[in-house]
Amino acid sequence: MKTWKYIFIALSGAFLTSALILSCKKDRELKSYTFDATIKDAGNVTADGCGWQLIADSTYHPVNLDTRYQMNGLRVNVTYHKLDNYYYCGNIAPAMFARLGIPIIVIDKIQVKQ
Repeated sequence: MKTWKYIFIALSGAFLTSALILSCKKDRELKSYTFDATIKDAGNVTADGCGWQLIADSTYHPVNLDTRYQMNGLRVNVTYHKLDNYYYCGNIAPAMFARLGIPIIVIDKIQVKQ
């Protein structure tokens, strides 16, 4: 009788694990956004600066800004998607000021504004 009990528990555990794995969404759809922005050099990160930023309605930290566009004051049109992380720079301590982090984005497309 105990053997059947262990088999039942093992099968139940396997079923629940399979159901949990299959219910997880594997391919999360990334939402893209487009906006006009100004590129800003916020200082060298090795000297407590914040590196290159995109300034629009908010401030964004692009992880893949090509060197061709690294010009302070350059106006661009950007299509991007957000990451789930925030960039902390300068004297911003992540644990103390979690809301002060700069949203990290990945640029999908960028064009210089004429």
